[in-house]
Amino acid sequence: MGFISIAYFAIITFFTVGYGDIIPNDTFGQILVSFTSVIGGLFIIVGAAGILSIKDDN
Repeated sequence: MGFISIAYFAIITFFTVGYGDIIPNDTFGQILVSFTSVIGGLFIIVGAAGILSIKDDN
């Protein structure tokens, strides 16, 4: 296992999106899926922070 495969496994496990029936077989696919998972997680974090800051202002 190379670094990309290990990083892919760690990121997908951390964001609990699972492995499913369709998984990327090449390095580019693993990097793309990992990047997409991180961006998706950031959207949730930023969205929750925005909602909480609005609630806190009231």
